[in-house]
Amino acid sequence: MTQENLKTRLEKQKDVMALRKTMNDAIQQLSDSKETLELLGKQWPKTSADSLKKQAKALTDSLTTMRELFLNKEDVQGIFRSNDNVSSKIGAPSRYLYSAYYGVGETHEILMREAQKSLDAALKRLNGFYSKTWKSFENEVKALQVSPFKEWEEIK
Repeated sequence: MTQENLKTRLEKQKDVMALRKTMNDAIQQLSDSKETLELLGKQWPKTSADSLKKQAKALTDSLTTMRELFLNKEDVQGIFRSNDNVSSKIGAPSRYLYSAYYGVGETHEILMREAQKSLDAALKRLNGFYSKTWKSFENEVKALQVSPFKEWEEIK
């Protein structure tokens, strides 16, 4: 392998890592949102808890579905692989890059385009979810003006 091939391989790997970073940012946002829902569930007043719990459950399900656009399903027994998620699509050009002895070829470029296309489609769905569904729920919760402080009584 020539020095030029190694340099090209490194540059292409940086491109793959950029896709992976964007994917990881999306996954982190989903995890943070799930934690927010769990925290809110502990703070809601009793009067509106039923309605909000139903919405939170639906949102939690949506967050799980969104996560599965990027990663394999959780809690699956045995060996489970899926080629339908973003992580698999991003992993393909990376694996190919290190298996091709003579450097980067057209196959790598095709796999990168497929990975980018997959990531873009998942991000479009994710951003649509956050701009509409999540924003609506966020506004509804903000309108409740829930305080994180519990009522306290004087201890005698």
